[in-house]
Amino acid sequence: RQAECANRLRQVHVPLTQYADDNDGFYPRVSEGQTSDKTLQTLLDQGYLHSSKLACNHGLDSSVVLGNYSYN
Repeated sequence: RQAECANRLRQVHVPLTQYADDNDGFYPRVSEGQTSDKTLQTLLDQGYLHSSKLACNHGLDSSVVLGNYSYN
């Protein structure tokens, strides 16, 4: 399960890095109160990410996205 979760995190890291490379080092903008779902949706909408099924499932609902965080 740890290897699977690490792989899914990598599946977000690569497109996030590509996005930043294409946008002068900036990551997708997340407004205050928004969560990582917004970042993932931006990556999906702009073609950097090709799957929205990226969960680290450790006995939780498989639809749980990789964390629920935001950054400014």
